[in-house]
Amino acid sequence: MQVSLRNANALAEWRVIAKDGADLPPDAVELSKAQLTITVGETYDVEFSTATPQDLLLDLLLPAQKIHSTQTLSFVSR
Repeated sequence: MQVSLRNANALAEWRVIAKDGADLPPDAVELSKAQLTITVGETYDVEFSTATPQDLLLDLLLPAQKIHSTQTLSFVSR
């Protein structure tokens, strides 16, 4: 499965902080483009923050099964 978080024009950025329930070492946690390929049984924890209220699209794609789903996520300031 391919997972991404984006606005209408580009990928957002997030930090992958854990994989398969285990925290990543601090030196491996860095800001990256918000796109992952996830295989059966894998899990990821990501961290995303924004200072600007915005709507982003969480995009899920399973190319082999031709399944594509998009969900709008609304982020607001506190």
